[in-house]
Amino acid sequence: MPDNPKIVFAGSPAFALPTLQALCKTELRPCLVITMPDSKKGRGKKLSATPVKILAQKLQIQTVCTSDINQLIPQLEQLQPDLLITVAYGGYLRGKIRKLPKFGCINLHPSLLPAYRGANPIKYPLLNGEQTTGYTIFKIVAKMDAGGIYYQKKIAIDPQENFAQLHDKLAEEGAAGMVQTVRKIIAGQINATQQDHAQATYTQKTEKSDTYINWNNSAKALHNFVRAYSPKPCAITFLDEKPLKIVACQITEQKSTSPAGTIAEIAKNQGFLVCTQDFDILVTKVLPAGKKEMDAYAFSLGKTDLLAKKFGNPQ
Repeated sequence: MPDNPKIVFAGSPAFALPTLQALCKTELRPCLVITMPDSKKGRGKKLSATPVKILAQKLQIQTVCTSDINQLIPQLEQLQPDLLITVAYGGYLRGKIRKLPKFGCINLHPSLLPAYRGANPIKYPLLNGEQTTGYTIFKIVAKMDAGGIYYQKKIAIDPQENFAQLHDKLAEEGAAGMVQTVRKIIAGQINATQQDHAQATYTQKTEKSDTYINWNNSAKALHNFVRAYSPKPCAITFLDEKPLKIVACQITEQKSTSPAGTIAEIAKNQGFLVCTQDFDILVTKVLPAGKKEMDAYAFSLGKTDLLAKKFGNPQ
């Protein structure tokens, strides 16, 4: 393996940070970081840099911001990188880019490919109540998430784990796996294994309507739904036609005896119970519109007429 391989890193959100940090602690420190341009965020619509840009500048790595990495072909041809690593960059790599690095281009994907290809690989295993997920390091090809696999690791999902917790775990685990895998690729000690495309499943971007709670589902399905969207963008229900985000809940063994969505009981110092298709769920944390996250029991104290009310969705 070259003493100082030329690594280019492309990434944008927080998920990519552990990998960039891990590479920088080794001989695989990137010589160039590519990330998305600054974007307007928050109520003030102020320009904000991507988390990757902020870290790369802190680490004093040359950084280029572009929404089209393919425009950098002349710069990359001059650099002649050994490997291009992408982690949630957010852009498509055309053939000329993919063929440019000596060892090609690889990506870290937070699922066990070919399962859960696409934009939401962390959310869907939670929605589906999976007990395990994992990450895949694979060769980037023309088709999305379809390249040969260099390395995979299976990771258990805790029954109470939400999206943010699973996101962080996969990011940290994937970072460690990336360092080991890159070393093997550059040393010629590993080959990519083709995916079984017939087994592929796909995920989609989240629309706001996707986050609306359907209380007619089972308690287990609802619990998984809340976990999958917590803490952002959050599962949403409506009370008196006002949105209320459900941040956390628990399944109970108490059978529901009222119509689904009905607030059946106020549980002191715990929250409130809501009827579902089968068992009540205990809502423990909520986020009212325009307010901060709070305990569900504290929310109930400010709503003296909460008991027996029914949650619903916008008409």
